[in-house]
Amino acid sequence: MIIKLSFHTFNSLIGLSLGRDGSWKNFIMGNENKVENEEKQKLKELKENHIFWEDKALTQLGFTTNLFTTIGIAILGYFVSIRKDLPTLYFCSNAEIHWGLCLYVLSSVLIAISVFYGIFCITSRLWDFRLTRHLALYRKKFFNDKTEDVDAEIVIDVSNIKKIKNFFKIICKDIDFIKENEIKQKEVFIHKYKKIKEYTEALGKTTWSTYKRQVMLFLSGTIIYGLSILIN
Repeated sequence: MIIKLSFHTFNSLIGLSLGRDGSWKNFIMGNENKVENEEKQKLKELKENHIFWEDKALTQLGFTTNLFTTIGIAILGYFVSIRKDLPTLYFCSNAEIHWGLCLYVLSSVLIAISVFYGIFCITSRLWDFRLTRHLALYRKKFFNDKTEDVDAEIVIDVSNIKKIKNFFKIICKDIDFIKENEIKQKEVFIHKYKKIKEYTEALGKTTWSTYKRQVMLFLSGTIIYGLSILIN
């Protein structure tokens, strides 16, 4: 049996499901708001997830850097204590090569450089945190004053910055920090903010690169020392 509905009857049925006025607009807007809220919730979850794992990464970075540096210093102390049990180091073209001693010296040098990189990494990270804290404070103050996010107005490119030179430049000279009265001077504020932001970005890259070198040198030094034990 075929049921025919008049336009008025059909509109009345739709009106029951969509509201007393039968308006499609409220129905569509409701769906759009629902989708928008779901997107915001998903974005919030992703942001919180990123912050959580970023915090974990930084915590583990600090822990492992301190661990390798401490163990490296302890190994150097051990190397010094066993030095008297090894033959005297001297250079002679006719002398027989003492491979155990050569590997001992090589491993000592590698571990010492590893410790140096560890101290370098810890110092870089400390300055990075100091500058980042300063930026976070004045970013908040700038937003309260201008209702603008300063990060949205700047573009940072540190690809051409020399890491080592930038590091010593930061720790050996006074940083031109943002002052309270400069919040009202937008151009001055943004110029200083961008400069310090470049420092933090470069320090972050320096921290990770020195950490990688520290681990590689530490592992190389311990493996070489292990070989010197097997040779002896």
